Amino acid sequence: MDRRPTPYKIFIKNKYNRHNYISNSLIYTFVSKQPCGFSCCGSNIDSKNNIYYIVSTDILMSKFSYMKNSKYNFIVLQSQYERLVNKKIKEYINNRYIIFNDRFSSDIIINGEHSDYEETVIRSVLEFYVEHIKDINIKYLHNLNVLEEYKDLFKEEKELSKDKSYFRKYFSQRKIDILGAKVKRGILYTIHSSNRGFIVSGKERIYVNNKEDMNRAINGDIVYFEEYIKGEGNVEENENDGIIEKLEDMSTKDISKNNTLARVVGIFSRTNSEYVGTVVDNGSLFFIPLQKNIPWIKIYSSDVEFYKNKRVMVVINEWKHNSKHPLGHIIKIIGNRYTNEEININTEIESILISNGIDYNRKYNFNDIKYKSIRERIIESKLKSIKNNSVNPSEDYNTEIDDKGIRKDSIVDLYPNRYNFTDETVFSVDPVGCTDIDDCLHIKNVKKENNEYIEIGVHIADVSHFILKNDELDKEAFEKSTTIYLPESRIEMLPEELSADYCSLVANKERLTYSVIFKIYNYQWMEEDKEIDNNINLDIKYAVTKGIIKSRKSFSYGKAQQILDSKNNKNKYYSCLLNLNKISRILRNKRMNMGALELSRDSYSYVQNNCKEKSTENINFEKKEIIEANRLIEEFMLLTNICISKFIYNYFPTESLLRRHPTLTEESLEELKNIFFKNKHEEKINKDIHNLNIQENNKNRNDYNLYIKNLLHTIDHNSISLFKSLLTRTMNQAIYFSSGSTDYNNFYHFGLATNIYTHFTSPIRRYSDIIVHRICNSILQPNDLINDNNNKISNNISNTHNNQSRNTNNTKNPEESNKKNINDNLIPKHEGNVIISKWFNYDKYDVNDHDVKYIEPIYSISELNTITDQLNFRTTNSKRINRECDKLYFYLYTKNNRNKIYKGKILKIYDEKIIILLEEYQIEGIIEIDYDNTIEYNILDNIMVKVKGDDDKFFIEREILLEYHHK
Repeated sequence: MDRRPTPYKIFIKNKYNRHNYISNSLIYTFVSKQPCGFSCCGSNIDSKNNIYYIVSTDILMSKFSYMKNSKYNFIVLQSQYERLVNKKIKEYINNRYIIFNDRFSSDIIINGEHSDYEETVIRSVLEFYVEHIKDINIKYLHNLNVLEEYKDLFKEEKELSKDKSYFRKYFSQRKIDILGAKVKRGILYTIHSSNRGFIVSGKERIYVNNKEDMNRAINGDIVYFEEYIKGEGNVEENENDGIIEKLEDMSTKDISKNNTLARVVGIFSRTNSEYVGTVVDNGSLFFIPLQKNIPWIKIYSSDVEFYKNKRVMVVINEWKHNSKHPLGHIIKIIGNRYTNEEININTEIESILISNGIDYNRKYNFNDIKYKSIRERIIESKLKSIKNNSVNPSEDYNTEIDDKGIRKDSIVDLYPNRYNFTDETVFSVDPVGCTDIDDCLHIKNVKKENNEYIEIGVHIADVSHFILKNDELDKEAFEKSTTIYLPESRIEMLPEELSADYCSLVANKERLTYSVIFKIYNYQWMEEDKEIDNNINLDIKYAVTKGIIKSRKSFSYGKAQQILDSKNNKNKYYSCLLNLNKISRILRNKRMNMGALELSRDSYSYVQNNCKEKSTENINFEKKEIIEANRLIEEFMLLTNICISKFIYNYFPTESLLRRHPTLTEESLEELKNIFFKNKHEEKINKDIHNLNIQENNKNRNDYNLYIKNLLHTIDHNSISLFKSLLTRTMNQAIYFSSGSTDYNNFYHFGLATNIYTHFTSPIRRYSDIIVHRICNSILQPNDLINDNNNKISNNISNTHNNQSRNTNNTKNPEESNKKNINDNLIPKHEGNVIISKWFNYDKYDVNDHDVKYIEPIYSISELNTITDQLNFRTTNSKRINRECDKLYFYLYTKNNRNKIYKGKILKIYDEKIIILLEEYQIEGIIEIDYDNTIEYNILDNIMVKVKGDDDKFFIEREILLEYHHK
């Protein structure tokens, strides 16, 4: 063959022009003689007595982990090297292998067109070496079939079938019908890995062990599956999963059937989800989703360069049994990753939101005609005359005049059935700058003849007065379910006109509330300067009513704490805050003695130093400390939520919306024990765990909570914060549920150590609280429900997130028509015109006190099940958004603080990397282990690290790369 050198090579590149037509470009690459990498060309490597291999790019990318551990020698082509993405692999190749620059070599001649361009190039390289070094022993591993000749070099994956199937074929519908009950159907969920998950089928939750058992199913698919006994397969552990993610994944496991596993055998229906991520050229063109629970998706595009450094949206077309990856296509560009050489924050935030299901309209136009009914309701309440600001300022609202000619523009005059708290010293305590004020408090001493007590009022915004069941705004609030708080903004569940004004309990404005009144009778111990015994047993009674307040003051947590610390008796709010604080300490101490877990800790919020200019250079953070004022408010909100849960369950034992927190799984506790107690107190801890039955219906579950607390005393002081953090991630998530969907024994809230709980105190930002308010409405005003109950909410939302719906065939007392007589002691009473519930004893709650009902529930069990599915879906995604935004802003902050040193703890050690938790920020990062590393690492070691600036590592793989800091 004539191998005369040429001065350049010509390549033809196809690309789309600005008119979307394909144009051909000629690329001239000037070439010259390139060194071979051996001693004949100046290197110190001898070609004799060794065998050298050139492998295909496919093998180089997919089997590099075997190559680096082998004794063989490799030659890597420059054209292959440039296609690699992993910088660590490229660095290793630079240090260990010969790289031959085929791209610019005048000795590599490619004539004509070839169906397999890479193979032609490699054969030309082989010819060059054979001619250039006469005695060289060089071979080409051109495809996977050749690997059989080199079993010592590569351990090939087991083929599932002769036609190279990577997965089992799905059962036919006929086979599924024949197998009957042996094949079940359910919804598949994956948490942090696409290779494992769990299936929810009715009330059962069955774990899926590994990639083979997943069998091409994707998060949200409705699948057919068969069960088998644990031990027939092995759990697939991925080094790309962080330890926190692994612990969170464990929290999803079923604790009642943890010996049974599931194997997917068919797909009933695919989730038609859209995924956000990045396109990479990894030999083939792949889309890497932001969500780690979604597999890489193979895509085809004629213009790879156009999609580089962009966030795109992709849908999956299909996933065949003989393909390792699903196939998909790009449907939308979200935005550029960089703007003026800076990371585009807006694109990243938008990508996080979309990837977590925030696909709804985020802004309200309150003047839209569809909100006409709620605007009329605001007019009716005369809030406009109070604030002197209307939806349409040109409108003139008439003001009523009484017989003395005095304007009647107070809410009190318009709602005589509401309890008037406007003369009380009502105030709120919230974060700095809070505008959506949900709750207020008042406290006073009451003396009536021989009856003396302390009265405490917890007043919650009456959002349900404005948002009626099934109106347009109710449907939108249901769809959003929660307000989402971003680092520099928030996505409101309700229009700002409501959340920051008409519903918000702002100072000096009369507002409508749902109020819970507490009476504490044994209060003689509450002398201002006297230390109290936190073990005092409070005699508490409570009642529920609708009220009207006029808040006197809106405090920040910091300002309230200053008043407490000042001990200034002249400040009229000092005694209020002091007495509330004393009572909150007693309430808190009682919860802790019952086994409640104290897992809250200081946190950080990320802010822009210069609000006028949004830039990564301006990002900073501020510490949010938990102070006594925070705990004061927290205790009274918890007390109120517990009381309301008992209140509604008294009347609706099967139609109440509640919240439960399942106990920690045994496997999760075992993993924590392996981290913190390896070879330390192991015998005693194993014995204690063995003696504990931690099933959800365990009668001694309070003892289990106390046992978890006692573990804290055996942990090294420096590791307590870490233990709390990991325990929080390990625990099962608290979930909303309908009281008719499970037994009372399963109502238990593990974190709070209470037998029954709900959400009532934040209706401006949580849809669950609005539902609970409506249930209270049906109790206090059963004949005054302004809504048509025949128009079921399920008719409006049955098609929303139907893949989240649960099977309610096994629920008790379903769909019964049930107007019934009432037990006299439960009838709401009238105090004058005011409607108020009966007085309940907080500590003497009788779960069987609801044996007789008297009104039709506002929501059926099936409606509540649909609602709770949506609430759980949105709440989980909201928390994930918060975590991902925190991680993003932390990384952006470190880009401008590269020399900052961070303290971390080692959580897990793999062959190639170490998982580090930066405790102060609750951010997880990794240290990649060098192959020649000599540093010895141990789990739970303290380690000082820096953040390395690797944008690709973070934005493609969502990993923060750290490096060890030598003191």
